[in-house]
Amino acid sequence: MDPDMVRQQEEAEAAARLRSPIMMMAAPADPPSTPPGDHAFTPRIEPREDYIPAEIVPEKTAPGWGAVLRATFYSLFLTGLGLMAGIMFGVKLGLVPWQSLLIGSAAGFLLGWLSAVGSLRKRYKLSFLEAYRAPLAPTGIILAALILSMAIASLFTDISPTAMTQRALPTYWVIVSIGGLIGYVAAAYRMRKSLWA
Repeated sequence: MDPDMVRQQEEAEAAARLRSPIMMMAAPADPPSTPPGDHAFTPRIEPREDYIPAEIVPEKTAPGWGAVLRATFYSLFLTGLGLMAGIMFGVKLGLVPWQSLLIGSAAGFLLGWLSAVGSLRKRYKLSFLEAYRAPLAPTGIILAALILSMAIASLFTDISPTAMTQRALPTYWVIVSIGGLIGYVAAAYRMRKSLWA
């Protein structure tokens, strides 16, 4: 065999060996083939017309001490006003004392209860049952405290509610006011407790 031919063949093999790893590294990889009709997914942010966001409902909180004291004050004021007005109305009609007291109690309870309900319903989103149930016992406490203080004041001053059209004593009103204040504190505590129940 011709030594020149052997040498040329060895050089060609060596060159082929050097060239093939470089070519394999430099050759770009074929992109993965996708089946026909299958398109790449690109996410888009578009608002849906049929989507209605959920309404955020704030957490319901019970009325605080300010609302309780305000509603109880309205109840105390109008219960006392209705009680005295009913008693005076019975006296003007010439009814016996227990009938005058009954009219005054009914008028005072109704006015005091409705004023507390109105105060609670106006400022707070309470249910119908909650707003009408919460002031029932507090108004009864206020009415009982006022009637009891009027009875005690009558004993100490020798003046009865039916005789208030003729004369009035400061001592009588001081005793009634103290009784109303005690009833106010007890009624406010009871109303707070019933609203948080």
